[in-house]
Amino acid sequence: MTDEHIRKAQYFPIESITYRPAAKYTTDLIDRHFGKPEEIRNTKGSTQYWLYPKKGLLIAVNSDGKDLFQYISPKDFGVLASTIAADTKAEQPASK
Repeated sequence: MTDEHIRKAQYFPIESITYRPAAKYTTDLIDRHFGKPEEIRNTKGSTQYWLYPKKGLLIAVNSDGKDLFQYISPKDFGVLASTIAADTKAEQPASK
């Protein structure tokens, strides 16, 4: 990016943040930091999607690879949740 592009970008709001942590997060650690998700969507593969609509957070928990954290304004969370593959199966997490 040029200096001019960087100056212009400073005036745009951040709409979402995607973060791929270097550390491996266990489901217990995620649960301790963020609490129980409102919904978990399972895929046929090794990924689970943990949905926290009130926090604007979707976590793709991948047992075979890197996890992915996606933050968005809670008011726009439905848009983010709608991007999850159609072959997922929703479940309610067990309460503590």
